[in-house]
Amino acid sequence: MSIEFRIENGIGELTFDDGKANAMDMQWWQLAISLLNKARASKPKALIIRGRENIFCAGVNLKMISSLNSAGITDAMNLFNEFINAIRTFPCPTIAEVTGSTIAGGCIVMCSCDYIVALEGDYKIHLNEHNNGLPLPGWCVEVCATRFSPPYIDSFALLAQPFSPQMAHNIGAINELASDVKTLGDKAYEAAQKFSKLNTSAFSLTKSRVKNIIEPYGQ
Repeated sequence: MSIEFRIENGIGELTFDDGKANAMDMQWWQLAISLLNKARASKPKALIIRGRENIFCAGVNLKMISSLNSAGITDAMNLFNEFINAIRTFPCPTIAEVTGSTIAGGCIVMCSCDYIVALEGDYKIHLNEHNNGLPLPGWCVEVCATRFSPPYIDSFALLAQPFSPQMAHNIGAINELASDVKTLGDKAYEAAQKFSKLNTSAFSLTKSRVKNIIEPYGQ
């Protein structure tokens, strides 16, 4: 299974693990959206979103993108937008457990979460679309700008400069760092437990006011 959802003691967990790079495509987004809907229905008090060991998410599958015409790319980006908005507007606190490399669209997934805990290490957090000749939809930059504030958003989104976990933590884009995999999982769960004590109704209403739905690709 490329994505799995489970809930225990009021804490939901959405795990990306395709055994490879966790690259996203149309089927991946459809499954993720359906699982997020399932998660909403289960009414967790907090939701952890994590990747597999060494890989959080490698972004959009470039082979899929290269196989699509203009209309197909628009459809794909609109589905990606729907997935990102499902995270951004999720009614309880969301915690990104960044397990390793976070590339391109993976950065947008990470930045969609309310709180970010990342593994220390020699890996990249890299919005690299402009290295690959792909323009970014405005809404992707808007999501990343909620974490990478000026002047860093220009380096991150426009100039495609990679950040290490430590660099991202130093500028406040990442909330916490963990020295090893076990500590990472512990910190993510501790954050989820702490935030689970918030009043979900109040949190959800405020979040809906702060994080409006972002207009999709091409609009």
